[in-house]
Amino acid sequence: MGITRPRLVVPMTIIAALALMLAAIAPVLAAPTGVSGSRTTLADHVTDCNVTFDAGGNLLLDGSALTVAEAALLDALLLADAELAAALLLAADADADACVNLSIDLPSTITLNADILVCGDVVIEGAVYSVGGAVIGADLLTAELENLLDAAAAAGVEACVGVTVTDNAVTVDVLAQLCVTATLLDTGVVSVDIGGTEFFFDGLLVDVGGLLEVGVSVEVSLAIVATLDVAAGTVELTLIVSECAAAPTPSPTATTSPTGTVAPTTTGTAAPAASLLPNTTLGDGSGDSGPLVPGLALVAVASLGAIGYRALAARRAR
Repeated sequence: MGITRPRLVVPMTIIAALALMLAAIAPVLAAPTGVSGSRTTLADHVTDCNVTFDAGGNLLLDGSALTVAEAALLDALLLADAELAAALLLAADADADACVNLSIDLPSTITLNADILVCGDVVIEGAVYSVGGAVIGADLLTAELENLLDAAAAAGVEACVGVTVTDNAVTVDVLAQLCVTATLLDTGVVSVDIGGTEFFFDGLLVDVGGLLEVGVSVEVSLAIVATLDVAAGTVELTLIVSECAAAPTPSPTATTSPTGTVAPTTTGTAAPAASLLPNTTLGDGSGDSGPLVPGLALVAVASLGAIGYRALAARRAR
C-alpha cells in the first residue's frame, strides 16, 4: 500500500474521558473552587502494536512483510470495507499517532484493532479535510463531523480526531472547543456564530454553569464531541457549555518617544481566550461554582486527556 511510516505510540480513548466528565458533573462530585484541569493518561484499547510500515509504505506485521496469502486476505478486507481502509491509511500517516494490531488466521480470518489520534489545526481544501497535517479520509466523516471541523476551522482553533477500530468495526470521535457566541433555540439546538457564519449543533447539552437561556446570545466555551458509529450509521453530539477562560491582560508598558519624552502608559487589549487544545489547562475558578468546577476540570480531561499521552507514547516508540 502506498502509505507512509507512522509514529507508533500508545493513544488515548476520547470517549472514555467524556464518560468520566459527564459522570463527574453530578452534584455529589462538587469540588472546592480553584481546581484546575490537568492532563491524564487513560487505559489503551490496543496494547500490542504489531503493525509498522517500511520506507516504501508497505505494511509489516511484527517487522516482516506479509505473505502472499496474508496480503490477499488483507486486501480483500480493505476492498470490502472503505472505512476500515481509510482508518488504516490514517494510522500510516506520519502526522498521526497510532497503535495497530493485526491478527491473521489463514485461510480466512483477519482482524484489525487500532487506536489512532490526530490533533492540530484544521485545514480544508475543497472537500478534503486535514487535522494536524493528517488527511482525514472522506469515509471517516459525515455531514455532522464536517460541520464541527468547519466550525473549528472558522474559529481558528485546533481539533482532535480519534479513530477506534474494534474487531474491524470503526468508530470516529471528533473533538473541538470553541469560545463563541452561542444561542439556545427553543428546539434545543445550539446556534453558534463564528465571524458572522452560523453553525447549528443538535445533541446532548450539558450546561454545567446554566449559562444558556433560550433566545439569549451569550459568549461561552463550547466543548463538542461528535461520535460516529460506522456500523450503526449513527452520529451523537455532546455539547459541554462553560465560561470562556479569561485571557490575562498585558501589563502596562512605558515607551519612549523619538523626542526623548515618555509616552503615556497604555494597557493592551486582552487577547481572545485561547482554546483548550492542545497544550493548555483550565484557569483557577473563583466564587461559588458548585458543580461548575468539576465539570470544567473534566472538560479538560476530555480535551487534553486525548492528547496528553504524547510524551509517554514517544518513549515507548523509541
